[in-house]
Amino acid sequence: MSQTATMANIGFANALDPAVAPLLEPYNWDAAASNAGRALVNDFNTTMSKQVLANGAHHRAVEDCQAKEATARDSVSWLRKVARVEFAGDTGTLAALGLSGALPPSRSQLITAGLALCDNAVADPACAAKLATCGAPAAKITEVRGTVTALIEANRLVESTKGDAQLATAEQNQKLAELEQLYARFRKIARLALAGKPQLLEKLGILDRNVRTPAQRNAPKKAAETRKKNKKTEKPEPVGV
Repeated sequence: MSQTATMANIGFANALDPAVAPLLEPYNWDAAASNAGRALVNDFNTTMSKQVLANGAHHRAVEDCQAKEATARDSVSWLRKVARVEFAGDTGTLAALGLSGALPPSRSQLITAGLALCDNAVADPACAAKLATCGAPAAKITEVRGTVTALIEANRLVESTKGDAQLATAEQNQKLAELEQLYARFRKIARLALAGKPQLLEKLGILDRNVRTPAQRNAPKKAAETRKKNKKTEKPEPVGV
């Protein structure tokens, strides 16, 4: 719960106190307003929980996608090495398999290169037969392609959960803005209605600007005690001979 929500919840709840409520009513703040404020706090807390959940889902999706990308990159790299050895000097086949250059570094390019390599390798019977003789039969190529399709799905989830997290954050920010606006109005009303009644203001979690807190009142005494203590511990200056 944010600091605003915490203090607003205290204020709205304690505004229903019989000692406080009648004093607020002339300023257009009644029990219905307090209950509406508490409901808004609950709404904000709900959006905050959803945002945390959505953000967590997005982080998990990112981690899963990174792991699947590493797996796909290793699998595709292995198949590329096998094909380069088997088709060394056959520039036409190497080009058809997308092996003219290095494996692209980006995720989207890895997906494109991996699909092209696997699909074109099995589409050409002669190519597939040759790869099968060096440890890359059709089943193994299908397995490599599976790591690429798994990456495609993981990447989709990253984008989907990112959108969910952004939406949840926007909803949370909207509710927080509404709560801050209502709580600011409540504090102004409370200060007017309870002027000169610092104890009742404190019950609402609002400090009277004209009344010092216990810590502020005790500050001079503590400072004097500290000075006295320090004076006792001071060592006398050595006297010269």
